[in-house]
Amino acid sequence: MYNYTGPGKVYNIDADGTYLVHTGGGALKHITVNGGTKTGTIAVYDGVDATGTLIATIGANQVNGDVYIYDCIISTGITIVASADVDITVCYQD
Repeated sequence: MYNYTGPGKVYNIDADGTYLVHTGGGALKHITVNGGTKTGTIAVYDGVDATGTLIATIGANQVNGDVYIYDCIISTGITIVASADVDITVCYQD
């Protein structure tokens, strides 16, 4: 069971690839876009790889300062698949 424990942890992604941000249960708080207008897409999964449950897909042309708030419980982990030009910070809790 997830219990709020204060401020979240952060993980920055600034290149394309597949990133295992967190393993185990917890919460995905939000994703913030850094830098200028970004043209890549971002897929967010509850899982330890891209075969997990898809939580969200963020389309191209994100703008600096955009914040995508999820506040959702995750059961397995957080995996992000970023394509092309991205610069995001993922905020999560154990």
